[in-house]
Amino acid sequence: MGALGSNVDGGGLAEFTLGDASKLHVLPDGVDLRMGALVEPMAVGRHAVSRSGVQAGGSALVAGAGPVGIGTWFALKARGVEKVLVPEPSAHRRAVMDALGARTVDPVNEDLAAAVAALTGGDGVDAAGAGPAITSALAGLVPGGRPVVVALHEHPIDFQPTQLMMGETEIVGAVGYRPEEFDAVIAAMADGVYDTTGWVQKLPWDGFTDALHSLRAGVGGKVLLKVG
Repeated sequence: MGALGSNVDGGGLAEFTLGDASKLHVLPDGVDLRMGALVEPMAVGRHAVSRSGVQAGGSALVAGAGPVGIGTWFALKARGVEKVLVPEPSAHRRAVMDALGARTVDPVNEDLAAAVAALTGGDGVDAAGAGPAITSALAGLVPGGRPVVVALHEHPIDFQPTQLMMGETEIVGAVGYRPEEFDAVIAAMADGVYDTTGWVQKLPWDGFTDALHSLRAGVGGKVLLKVG
């Protein structure tokens, strides 16, 4: 696995870069460059949904409303999964998701298990895009449900393995995306599936330090920096 400008030579912050034509994805009319800059994180979310195995009419929990969590929510909606709950401790990010039409819950000050039960009629969710809340996501799954670990974790976690045995639960990881998922996200953008209202901010290049501090504090969603 390689990423241009990260662990593959190419210069992520270079003025120019060189890539194979076979690696390029064309943006159709109606998908502007701001939306095009979001294809990569949205493809991460789409790949996570694919790994979950959840189908139209199913239910899901997306633990966290950062950019990848938002992308996962959009991908679930595009797949026809209407029962989606988004636990998010940040009031700002909950407000953003609420405005987009998501169902949110504060996992710190509210009863997450009760919210899952209310969403699913007491059955539990079929899949969980589990970021930092893996243990709480496990508790809310139906038997045979599948949590998908999408986020990078700085620290190990403790959980009770008996939860896996009793529910015949299979935990899977999702990293990156496949080329066809890039194309699928671009097609969905052309169809108007993605809405950037409230969570995409465009700043001049010299605003990147403040943007990093805000994101670290759980405020904001995706920041696009204008170069030049």
